Amino acid sequence: MRQTEPQLTGEDRGKLQRTARSGAIDFMAALRSQILLAPDKKASEDPIIAALQISRPVIGSARRACLTDGLQMPISDNPQSGQPVKYGGGGKAKWAALACSIPPDGFSRRTARLLAEEFCQLTEKQVSRDAVRLALKKQP
Repeated sequence: MRQTEPQLTGEDRGKLQRTARSGAIDFMAALRSQILLAPDKKASEDPIIAALQISRPVIGSARRACLTDGLQMPISDNPQSGQPVKYGGGGKAKWAALACSIPPDGFSRRTARLLAEEFCQLTEKQVSRDAVRLALKKQP
C-alpha cells in the first residue's frame, strides 16, 4: 500500500509550527506548513480546503513533495527556471540616478530613449528603451 500521509516526528512538527507562525517567510511556505500540519490533527481534506481556501491538488502536491523529498522541499521553493536578470540592482540604481538627475541641455526631461542612450554610453552595454522603462516602473 502506498503511503499518502507524511509521518511527522516531534521535531518536524515543531519546525512546521514555527514556519507556519513566522511572519518573516513567504506566504507559500506558511501555507505548505499548515497543509502538512492539518492531517496531523486528524482533519480530512474538506475542512483544510475551506479553512485555507486552496484546491485539492495543492494539498496533494505539498504532501507528495514531503514524502518524496523530505520536509525541507515543501517549505522552500526550488529555483525558478527562466532567463537570469541582465541588469541587477546596480544597473537599476544607475538608471534611477540618471532619471532623477538634471536633463542635458536641449531637453526638458529625460525620456526612456534618452536614458537608454546615456546608459549605453556609460557602460558600453546595449540596452533598449523598454528595458529602461520596465526597470524604472518596478522601482518603488
